[in-house]
Parts: sequence; structure tokens; C-alpha cells
Amino acid sequence: MNPERLAELEEQRRFLLNSIRDIEREHEVGDVGDDDYRALHDGYVARAAAVMREIDDGRSSLLPQRPTRWVRRIGTIGGTFAVAVALGLFVANSAGQRLPGQGLTGGQPADEVAIQLAEGRRLMGTDTGTAGARVAFERVLEIEPGNAEAATYSSYLLVIDGQKTGDQEGVRAGIAGLEAAALLDETYGDPHCLLAVSAGTFLDPIDEAMVTTQGALCLALNPPQDMVPMIEGLIARVSGETTTTMAGDNVETLLATADAHLSDGEYSTALITYQRVLELEPTNKTALAYSGYLIALNGRDTNNRGQVDQGIELLQSTIDRNPEYANAHCLLAFATGYLLDEADAETARTAGEECLKLDPPADIIPLIQKLLEELG
Repeated sequence: MNPERLAELEEQRRFLLNSIRDIEREHEVGDVGDDDYRALHDGYVARAAAVMREIDDGRSSLLPQRPTRWVRRIGTIGGTFAVAVALGLFVANSAGQRLPGQGLTGGQPADEVAIQLAEGRRLMGTDTGTAGARVAFERVLEIEPGNAEAATYSSYLLVIDGQKTGDQEGVRAGIAGLEAAALLDETYGDPHCLLAVSAGTFLDPIDEAMVTTQGALCLALNPPQDMVPMIEGLIARVSGETTTTMAGDNVETLLATADAHLSDGEYSTALITYQRVLELEPTNKTALAYSGYLIALNGRDTNNRGQVDQGIELLQSTIDRNPEYANAHCLLAFATGYLLDEADAETARTAGEECLKLDPPADIIPLIQKLLEELG
């Protein structure tokens, strides 16, 4: 599907969602009769669902073919690790598991609730859609105040907004909302999982008791398998107890697991796995280098300059210990060339040139060359 057609469909989607809201308001004030309302409303909902399916299919057709490992790794420059450590991974595998229109409190009309939940999930998967996602989830709560999914994710977005702006009160307000959401449906694990993530990642200081308690509740409620190592890693980090369910205590196995997560775009889980490697082998150059890059990337995507600097410092210290390790030079070039508000051209150029001298993987060479050309 070409981009023009995709833009046209997006416009149709906006029109149909607005039309659904308009026809509901007109029906509420008596401007539209019951029969006309049902016919128009059902028609708009059906058309909106069809358009959204076509949009999803169109986006899939525009995606490039699966890249090689190195290309996928450097593809993180575009940032699906944005917003939060857990967000993209968790939403894709958890919120979307409930069928469209399947209420969490039961018995409520699905139509616009289903559409708005789907819209909120979609926008949460983009780099710039968190504000729109919150609007969608809040619209669901206007219609169905006890909807646990909307309550959970609207609260989690408060946590993320607070983290991005350095507002710890906002983070705490979001956590309070997650605690309230957890009471709406005792079988729904998402708020428990996100409470553990929020308390262990975004709260300052972290709340160790909340991480362990809510993390255990999350794991007991059968979360998506991709979420399990993240929660186990958080619990292990705050409790000091090691976890062996990720890949055992074998460093090579853990590195292979982290590589697979990177290849699949699961950057948060990859970072947790690299951290596990460093618990076992603190000087492991691969785990150090890729941890540094992923930390810097997350800092860029959450507007945390200090975290970007922290990741770059870790990359530089890895190079100091392992000057012949090409990958560390390559990643430093990308971090200083792409992840800073203003590129550190001198460091990026030096690191890129050293990367090429050290015979990096073949897939990385054209990407480094492109960066060097852009730096001039």
C-alpha cells in the first residue's frame, strides 16, 4: 500500500470515530431517533473497524523485510524502546490479548469501547502517540468507568509522563491509579506487572517491597511469556536473589538469548539479560557495550540526557578496557552521532573510523559509512 492511500485511510478513521461520537451526542439529546441511531451507529462502527484493519494491513506491507542482527540492532536508532522500559513489549503482548470489545467488567456495550481501546493500544506503540493514547483510554472510562484495561494504561501513561518530565509526584499519581486499577479485576495481571515496573524503574527512590509484592502477583496471573524475564529481573535486582529462568547461569547461553531478543526487537528484555550477564561476569565486553548503547537509547527516547551520558560513558569505558573490540567503537559512533540532542561529531567520527579499521561485521559497514558521510 502506498503512503498516500495510508494517509487517506487515517483521515477516514478520524472522520468515522468523530461521527460515532457525534451520533451518540445527537441521540442523547433526542435529535436522532432510536432506529436511525442504531442504523447509523452500527454502520459507522463496522466501517471504522474495516478501515482500521486496512490501516494495519497497510502498515504491515510498508515494513521492510526482517533485517540481519546488526541491522536490527542499529535500527534501535529509530527507537521502539521509547517511552518506557516495558511499554512497547508489554502492550503488544498483553493488552492486545483480550478480544476487541471484550470488556473487563462484563456486560458493557462494546462498540466505541472496543474502538477506543484498539486506538489506545495502537498509539501506545508509536514514538509520539502517548497523549492520544491517554485521550482514547480516558474516553473509554467516560463510557465504562470500571474498565480495568483503560484504567490501567491511562494510569501507566501518567507514570511515563512523570518520568519524562522529572515529576515524581506525577509518577506517584500514576502508581496510585495503577493500584486502584488492580482492584477492578482480580484476574487481570497488567496493573500488577506495571506497578512492579513503575516502582522498580521510575520511582525515586525505588519501592523494593512493591516490586517484589506486585511482581509476584504479576507472575501468578500468567503474564505474556516475554514479560516474565523482565519482572523476574526486577525482583532479582531489588531482592538480591538470582533468577535462573531466563537462561540459567551460563554466560554464553545468556548472550545468545540477549542476541535473540535484540533480533526480535525486544530491547528491554535484552537489556535485562545483559545485566544478568554482568552479574556473573562483570567485565564481559559484549554485555557492557550493548548495555551502554541500550541505556543511551532509552535516555534519548525518554528525554533523559543524564542517562544518554551514562550509556556513552559505559561504552567509552568498555573501549578503554577492550580497545580492539570493534562493536564497542561502532556503537559509540552511533550513540554520539544519533542519540545526543546535538551530535558529538568528533567522537562519532573517531569511533566510526576506528570501527571500520577493526573489521566489524559486514552488515555494519555501510551504516557506519553513512554516518561518516553525514558528519562530513
